[in-house]
Amino acid sequence: MLWQSSSTPDFMDNRDIVLSIDELQVPRLSKIICTINSRTATVEEIEKMIQAGMDIARLNFAYDEAEHHLQAIANIRKAVKNIQSTSETHVDVAIAVDTKGPEIRIGKLEGGAQVTLIEGKTLRLTIDQAYINKGNSSVIFIDYEDILEVATPGMKIYISSAILTLDWIEENDILCTVLQGGVISSYDEVTGEGIFKLKTELSAIDLSHIEMAVQEHVDCLCVTHTMSQDSVLKVKHLIKDCGGDML
Repeated sequence: MLWQSSSTPDFMDNRDIVLSIDELQVPRLSKIICTINSRTATVEEIEKMIQAGMDIARLNFAYDEAEHHLQAIANIRKAVKNIQSTSETHVDVAIAVDTKGPEIRIGKLEGGAQVTLIEGKTLRLTIDQAYINKGNSSVIFIDYEDILEVATPGMKIYISSAILTLDWIEENDILCTVLQGGVISSYDEVTGEGIFKLKTELSAIDLSHIEMAVQEHVDCLCVTHTMSQDSVLKVKHLIKDCGGDML
């Protein structure tokens, strides 16, 4: 709210003036970005967020399957349409897609539950796709095929609060000992010294997600951990090839 000060000129009659920002038609310059996840992707929840002031709906492609994000995009647009049909106020909500980037993550744990890793126990990290949705306390999928080329005995690997040490390398697996136990969840990030040596900035998954985002006509594309001009140019060319427009 704005109040007239004691120095208001006489031509304003020295009246107390109380004007709202809306009455002054001052635009709200700050924008609110909300990440839509599996628990908030319903039309009803999205409508509530829009009414509360959400300007941009962000979808993080590092999590969940493509089908989930496609449904979320449809729900966002339906929520906007619902609000516009019941209100005279224009609603404009942008959709932003955040790519996975050169992250390394574990797969889905069985039942979607958390798993507790016990100190001293052996854990097998595998690139075998058969375990992508079947992780447990003994074997967990890791979405980094090149890890077998960069892995060396003694390397420390971190998953959430757990710390592993690499003991042995097999055809599709690396065997580790749990140095420090901890609770891990589906799709937790994996880090470790030297582990990104061969990890490319734009993976096949990233490129497929960008293509899907363009085909769905999203408003904003956030390319995670982009570290070179070549990657930016590659994204621009891909957007153009998919029929998208660059502002």
